[in-house]
Amino acid sequence: MDFQECKIGIVIPVYNKERFISTTLDSINNLTIKPNEVIIIDDGSTDRSLEIIKNIKLKTKCNIITQRNQGVSKARNIGIKESISDYILFLDADDILRQDALVYFNEYINRGYKIIAGNRINKNGNISVDTNSDIEFTQKIYLNKLYKNINLCWTSAVLLKKDLLFNNNFNENFSHGEDRELFYRVLKDQKAIFVKNVVAEYINDDYGLSNKIINPDQDLFFILLKNISSFDTFNFNNFIFLMKYKFKRFNVSIRNSKIRTAIKWLVE
Repeated sequence: MDFQECKIGIVIPVYNKERFISTTLDSINNLTIKPNEVIIIDDGSTDRSLEIIKNIKLKTKCNIITQRNQGVSKARNIGIKESISDYILFLDADDILRQDALVYFNEYINRGYKIIAGNRINKNGNISVDTNSDIEFTQKIYLNKLYKNINLCWTSAVLLKKDLLFNNNFNENFSHGEDRELFYRVLKDQKAIFVKNVVAEYINDDYGLSNKIINPDQDLFFILLKNISSFDTFNFNNFIFLMKYKFKRFNVSIRNSKIRTAIKWLVE
């Protein structure tokens, strides 16, 4: 099976990313292997994001969709619905794809994997997962790694077979932790591969969703872990991870003078 038979689509949700979106789209133009399509969903941006997008000419088929602000999960689900590709990569509008990203993904498509996760690097040069070899993993291994603060599935670095998403869309009630919760669901009864090669660069937007002040009931990742722990046998290391996670969110709230939110994390 060659690349022409396995079409890769890139879905990009955008909300007020005028500082980053041109660099993100330029990285797609610079790919060694071009995607079959790019679907950009402007989620009601109030800055110049949409204007910038329309002024950049992509070297592949591009579908620009606009909607009122409904959240990143809704935007990604629209991308899934509109995509005509065999595989989908969800690229954040402030991240950058490495030039050979689709070369690595294509190699593992040909090996039969439906879930292919690549390594990621941040702007300081820190690699997400320090490994000298690829890692085959299951849902259980993915979860155990998360408890050790090792995330094998970063949104902009994961390729998914579209048929896994027919009954597994992003939870539209959440805009935080929704990606890790989705990856957990699609990994059920699947074997995935983590590729040691860096495929994406993470740009930390100070105003992005990852830095947003949220309550415990707005964090789908926290809800997932809490639900799993309520059914599983008590594990001290997992318990410590949850406590550290809560304390981290507590500190973020305190730093931003959100005392009520901080208390909610403390007593949760």
